[in-house]
Amino acid sequence: MYKCYLCDYEGDMKIKSNVNGRDIVECPKCKLEFIYNQPTFDEIRKIYSNEYYKSWGMESGETNEVSYMKKSTFHNMLLKILPYKKYGNILDIGTASGFLLEEAKKLGFEPYGVELSEYSSSIAKKKFGDDRIHNGTLETSQFDKNFFDVITMTDLLEHVQDPVSTLKISYELLNNTGGGGYILITVPDTSSFTHNIMKEKWTQYKLEHLFYFNKTNMEVIAKKTGFEIIYMKPALKTMTIQYMRNQFNVYKLFPITQIFNLINYIPIINNFRFNIKLGESLVILKKV
Repeated sequence: MYKCYLCDYEGDMKIKSNVNGRDIVECPKCKLEFIYNQPTFDEIRKIYSNEYYKSWGMESGETNEVSYMKKSTFHNMLLKILPYKKYGNILDIGTASGFLLEEAKKLGFEPYGVELSEYSSSIAKKKFGDDRIHNGTLETSQFDKNFFDVITMTDLLEHVQDPVSTLKISYELLNNTGGGGYILITVPDTSSFTHNIMKEKWTQYKLEHLFYFNKTNMEVIAKKTGFEIIYMKPALKTMTIQYMRNQFNVYKLFPITQIFNLINYIPIINNFRFNIKLGESLVILKKV
């Protein structure tokens, strides 16, 4: 017997995969997929240790390949918000070391951030100031209501223990004037091509991803929290072969890990940059 975190359905659910001994199940009503028997907050905090962020290459400096890829990805995502909001205060929740905020500042926004990791938030604070970066969660932040024009949550909503609560708090922080505020989100999409092909081996299935979404349940979440979906399409990320090889050696998946390790012996290919769909959707919500 399971209970859905979103639509309160109670009953049997299909098991879609298993991660670290925990089942990932699908609600038959709203199609939300989630980890049953969620990790505790302390377990989640341990996941985001310094080593977690270093595995993504963030300790290598601000001119490395990871920096370029992240900034390119975030720049292209932020361009999607410009038809709706071209300037103002922007809050990036889960800001890591602040790559998105750097791109947002270049586009004319005033940057603020929230980051759980002390390691990563310390880097972001050096870039934007202690008063603009909160080390903790959105719930423990002290930002004023109606202060932000845009809130971004890239690779964030699937990590939080209560996505509905996160969006409700965000609603209060967003501006009521000038056409209202907007949220830009990227989430793992269970209707994506990669999910349908890889099934239980989908690379988005991992312990730190507590929830997995699609358009059906994103519409439910939006309605519950005072938003409407005005944009939802597959998200593109800038990658290199070398970066993908590194990640598949962190999250091992046979035979993909072995294939990327073989490709690693062809140096000219390693740093080739390309945009790729990795099974996520980019969603823009408007406050109503």
